[in-house]
Formats: sequence, structure tokens, C-alpha cells
Amino acid sequence: MAERLEQTAFYREWNFGRATQARNSQKTDLPQDSLWEDASNLAPVLNRLLNKPQVKQDMLERMRDSHPTVTDIQAPLRDNTVQVSLHNLCITYRPARVGGDPGGAQRRPSRK
Repeated sequence: MAERLEQTAFYREWNFGRATQARNSQKTDLPQDSLWEDASNLAPVLNRLLNKPQVKQDMLERMRDSHPTVTDIQAPLRDNTVQVSLHNLCITYRPARVGGDPGGAQRRPSRK
């Protein structure tokens, strides 16, 4: 138990603004075992966790406590990058890919 406690980290003052690293696509070769303080490896960590059905279900339930319309969260691998997408009823939120602020979010219709 002492080893697990030593591995525990607490982060404060998270910033998920438009130009933060956590909002961009991230490389798949970043560490997936623990989250970095600046959350710049958030997508690979979520990709690993979301592949565990019970963990994904628990995450969705917790997310719905504050955002009841969230239907799914995904972090798929594409072209050596991983990107987090939140599905909110009929709208999918994900980082912009073309035009505008590359770290900003844009709305795209969900493809279900």
C-alpha cells in the first residue's frame, strides 16, 4: 500500500483553455500509466482507461453528474495521434483540425 500511495499525485489549477496542450491531438508514444501535471498526455491516458469497460462506465457516470447530456467519451488512435472526443446527445466536441485556433474546440455533428 505504501508503494501505491507514493505513486499518487494531486494536481491543482488545471487549465483546459483554448491553447492548452491537453486540447490538442497528442502522440501515441506518450506515457499512459500516469497523467503529467500539465495534462499534456491526457489523451493517451484516457485511451488506456477507456479500453476497460467498467472504468469507462464509471467515468461516464461521474461525468454525467455535472453534464447529464454526455452520451460517450472516446480517445481513438488515428495516424499516430490520439484525441479525446465527448459526445453530447447529437453534438460531438473535439479539438479543431483545420482553420481557426488549432487548440480550440469546434462543434461537429455526431456520426452515430
